[in-house]
Parts: sequence; structure tokens; C-alpha cells
Amino acid sequence: MTALTFKDQVKIRSVLFLSILFSVASHVVGLPKPAWNDLLWNFTTFLINAIVLAQLMLDRTHIGLNKEEERLYSALKLLTPGEFRSLVKIARWSVAPADEVITTENKPLKRLYYVLDGAIKVKKGGRSFQIPPETFIGEVAFLHNTPASATVTLGTGARYIAWSSPELERTLQSRSALRNAFIRMIGMDTAEKVARA
Repeated sequence: MTALTFKDQVKIRSVLFLSILFSVASHVVGLPKPAWNDLLWNFTTFLINAIVLAQLMLDRTHIGLNKEEERLYSALKLLTPGEFRSLVKIARWSVAPADEVITTENKPLKRLYYVLDGAIKVKKGGRSFQIPPETFIGEVAFLHNTPASATVTLGTGARYIAWSSPELERTLQSRSALRNAFIRMIGMDTAEKVARA
């Protein structure tokens, strides 16, 4: 019953974890003959609770992220570690082997990009300019399901991450908190681009 007084899932699971341990101990020590059915049920509940508790802890920590993922996580503000892992799991990391066109103005776009390092050359409506890395490419087309608004070429050696638009949309639709954080993150990125223009 104590677990129900907490709102935090980690605290709830931790209290349940301890209560199961005490229950098992009382069955083993306090009874002349162990109640095997109760012990089996407690063990099953203990195992499920341990798995869920581990997942909750992973959602709150950076454990397991490599150096490149840590840098991307720092750049993608507003995401929890768990939300970040959900996005990285469905993404593809790449390095441009030569100048690489990733979007073409007025053409359909099947991917959303985030460029971590390297040169980004933009051509839009006859104008050419460069933008700094650590930015999304194709975010307007992704959000509004429209063609690309510019032709974007990445310089040789540029490092980026790409999401398939349909797969990303399915992931965001299944998790409303992640979707809200992702939209706010793109909004911040767009505001920075406008401020630099």
C-alpha cells in the first residue's frame, strides 16, 4: 500500500521490489513448509518489476550512450534520455563520402536529417548560402508533409543522422510526450535559423 502513495514510478517500483523481497523472506523463514505457489508468484512479480525498474532507470540516465550519441543528446535539447534512445534506435548514422545532396528544392522528401558536423550548403530560390551544423534539415517538409523548401548539399566528411519520415511519424504518434518534445525541439531549431538569417 505504501507504494501507492508515490507518484514517481521509480519510487513505486522500488517499494514494490522491497515488499516482494520481504514477502519471499517471510515464506522461506517464517513458515515450516514454503508455500511454493506463493513463492513462484512472488518470483514472477519480482522479475517483471526488476525489468520495468531497469527500463525506468535507463530512461533517466545516460548509461550506455557512446561518445557520439552523448554529443547528439547534448545538442538535441528537451529530450529525456529514454526519449533520445527511442529516436536514435530508428535512425541511421552516416558520413558524407563526398559532397552529398540530401534535399532538392520542390522535390518530395522521405527523410528528416540532423547534421552534427560539417559544411551545409543551401540553395533556395536562386540564393546560395551556408548554415552551421548542429541543425535539422527537412523539418518543415516533415512537419507539414510538403516538398523540400531548398536544395541542401553536405560537404565531404559531414556527419549526420537520418530518420525515415514514415517510421519517425509512427514513433511520434505512439508517444505523445515524445512528439510534444520533438515539435518544441524543431521549433527552437527553426527559431535559431530565423535569428541567424
